Amino acid sequence: MSGDEEQRQRDGILTSGESAATFGALVGVVLALIEYQILANPALIPSYSLVELVELSVVMIFVVTLVEELLFRALLQPELVQRSGPIVGILITSIIFGAM
Repeated sequence: MSGDEEQRQRDGILTSGESAATFGALVGVVLALIEYQILANPALIPSYSLVELVELSVVMIFVVTLVEELLFRALLQPELVQRSGPIVGILITSIIFGAM
């Protein structure tokens, strides 16, 4: 071992392969649990009752569609069309909408 590696070993920076693998696995498990908590979503319809289906339909039809139309057609698309022309502006708006 060179002098630099020995100094790093004494400082705890350079570890053996086994302890580094254990530490890496531990960090991976912790990060996976955090990601799971962030991405875990409850079901949109927890039960298949008619009331919940109607509620979800009303929200999807009246809230989501109106917000999407307002955001894309009233705000984003006119600005993009003005800046880059009609074809490019509509194409960019369509790509962004499709990515949602």
